[in-house]
Amino acid sequence: MKPTKGEPPDQYTITYSMTGLQQTAEGDVVESEKHIIELSIPFGFPHFPPSCKPKSEIFHPDFDPAAICLGDAWEQNATLANVILYIGKMINGEIFSAKNAFNDEAATWYKKHSNRFPLNKITWGGESGLRSGRSDDQIDILNEDDLKSDFDLTLDDEVDDSPESTFSSTNSEEHEDIDLLRQLKFQKRFNELLRKLRTISHSSEELAELKEVADQEIQKCKSLYREAKNLENLGSAAKALKRFEVVQNTVSDYPSIEADIKRVKQTLELLSDLDPDQFDGPHQLPEMEKGVSDKAQKKKKDTQEEQPLKKPRHRDSFFDSTEKKSKLFSGVLITLGVCAVGAIGLYYSYTGSILNQSQQYFNQCEASMKSSQFKQAKQFCENSRQLLDQIFLFHQAQRSAIRTGTDSILLSEELRNGLEGKILFEGMYLSKQQVDNFKKIKSLVDEANALFKEKKWEKASEKYTLLQEKSTNIKTFSPELLTTIEENKFICQFQIAIESADRFISEEQWHLAIGSLTHTQSLLAGLPEDERAIYKEKLKSALNRCKFEISLKNADNAFNRGNWQDAIISYEACLDIAHSYSAIKPSQLQKISNTIERSKLYLIIERGNKAFSQGLWNEAIDAYAEASTALASNQTLLDEAKIDINRKKLGKIILQASIIRDKQTVKSQLENSELHEAGKLYNQILKSIEGSKFSRDEDFIKAKEEIHSTLEDLNQKIYISEKEDYLRANFQTLFLSNYPAAVRDNLTQPVISYVKEVAGKLLFRMQCTEKRIGSRPLTLVMFYAYDKTNGQWELSTEGQQ
Repeated sequence: MKPTKGEPPDQYTITYSMTGLQQTAEGDVVESEKHIIELSIPFGFPHFPPSCKPKSEIFHPDFDPAAICLGDAWEQNATLANVILYIGKMINGEIFSAKNAFNDEAATWYKKHSNRFPLNKITWGGESGLRSGRSDDQIDILNEDDLKSDFDLTLDDEVDDSPESTFSSTNSEEHEDIDLLRQLKFQKRFNELLRKLRTISHSSEELAELKEVADQEIQKCKSLYREAKNLENLGSAAKALKRFEVVQNTVSDYPSIEADIKRVKQTLELLSDLDPDQFDGPHQLPEMEKGVSDKAQKKKKDTQEEQPLKKPRHRDSFFDSTEKKSKLFSGVLITLGVCAVGAIGLYYSYTGSILNQSQQYFNQCEASMKSSQFKQAKQFCENSRQLLDQIFLFHQAQRSAIRTGTDSILLSEELRNGLEGKILFEGMYLSKQQVDNFKKIKSLVDEANALFKEKKWEKASEKYTLLQEKSTNIKTFSPELLTTIEENKFICQFQIAIESADRFISEEQWHLAIGSLTHTQSLLAGLPEDERAIYKEKLKSALNRCKFEISLKNADNAFNRGNWQDAIISYEACLDIAHSYSAIKPSQLQKISNTIERSKLYLIIERGNKAFSQGLWNEAIDAYAEASTALASNQTLLDEAKIDINRKKLGKIILQASIIRDKQTVKSQLENSELHEAGKLYNQILKSIEGSKFSRDEDFIKAKEEIHSTLEDLNQKIYISEKEDYLRANFQTLFLSNYPAAVRDNLTQPVISYVKEVAGKLLFRMQCTEKRIGSRPLTLVMFYAYDKTNGQWELSTEGQQ
């Protein structure tokens, strides 16, 4: 990249050493390894994109000898380095337009050979602010930076006056002492251990290990507990008891395990009393009953061994039948009795479990009362009473004792006042705040008054606010003190608002200052009338200043972003505010007016750029002409020399736009075979270049050479077209002169085509169709030549050879 013009440089030459494409004079597309681009920094940069054009032959849909189309790839935060990388990707074939291309032939070729791209394997770096692809054209616009605003174009960061704070709820047990967790593990109270661990937010290796041990032990017991329940349901109470006891020994606080063990033991006691022989074997009984079972089994065995074997006696008599029925009836009664006793035992066990749970709730209630956790105490006592309501028949003495205890707590004055947040103070239940107020009111009054005298308004206001919160107590202490507190607090608030506004203004935080000033205005009614009038004028002036500064910052920010319309609106708002704010200097107002005119100029140029990118050439030319007129008519925008330079550049842009417009029109005329019209328009382009101030400009000299070369070919086509028109108009006469037997009206469908030029003669092939009645039509062909030296036509045999 090499600077070539301007101080500081506003024009650069960039050389790309990479594979790209060129088109030879014969129309062949070949690879080339060196490409040169000229980049110009425009007027209003970076609000407007740089203009680029190739200085070497480059075959690409978006490359024209006069310009490279970047489209909308340029963004406000892009850099020249981004543009250079972007053009490199275009040369590499990574980016090209399939529609609305500068070079339609190249667009067709690129689409057909898209598998060849990219031409180079390159990893591009430093890309930001440019979007791939393009849609429209760009132009070379003014490159002066003289129209920068004289004001500070940066906007202070907005202050967020409503910050959000997020507080996570913290369980009161989160900070449990690690020793307590270890104790729970030692006591095998793993369920409680897990509950404690869930409330702890921090983590450590020891906590993780405790959790793992608790999970393992609880999972192990779940399986044993299910087995015990199944055995109990199948009637194997002793086996179930052993498993329940293993569960209790493993996890001491396993849910309802104590009630389960007690229930099964009661069942075993009832069954043992009824019939010890009903057990599956000695192993089913608890340890304390094994001895009894073993003795009974041994005695039964010895008796069986002493008695000789007897053959079974068959009884068919009436008495045998009666005996059988009697035994059957007795068995049924025994079975029913056993079931009834079992049911009573189960109920007794169930109510005992409920009673134990109720006792636990009552114990927790008492503990909560001791630690002043009144809400928890109330809940535990109510839970205990609900369980007691489910117990009938059994355990009445224990039930009555627990019920008396819960009622005593629930109806106690301590609980009632505790739930209201009150404590016993000098024989009365009072809130802690009330107690503190009694002690601190006098101290607070002294502190507040001292701060007020020292003009420490914020601290004094805080003290007075605290005193107002204790108004009930103050009324009994000193009713007239409340009036003094309210008056002093108002003065504090008014002074705080004024100081806050002054601070925000000094820090140029204009939005916050307006908020503070508006709040101060709302307090004016509380001031004496003479002071109110003075402060009212001061606040009005300060508000106007803040509004002016905000509008100015908004305008400068919009100007800096290239939002010309918003900038104009905001700058004009500044002028409106200045009518009621006399403190603004005339020089500052003049700068604002000048910047408005600059914004309007940019807006006109932007309209021209947009029209240019959309191919609306006349609109673009009109906009650029309007910008040139604005520069000429407003001498305050730039000095005279710079105005002339920039008007010259605008004139060049206008000429370039008109040439592109007319070239596109010529292209359409040639496609429609409007050769004469195309020739006239080419000559008109040449005249416009020759009649301009840029006829000796390198770009336009090259454009004239191209148009002259194109005109020569076009004139030749027009010349040949005129001869073809002559032959086409006179084909019947010419054919009759050589085919006398033909009939004029039967000669139709003439086809005239130029063949070549031989020895100063233009050779044409003529063909027509001769209709014949009753036979197939004939095709007649002959060759005619035009002698350019004497302007004569003659029959030729050259084409027949």
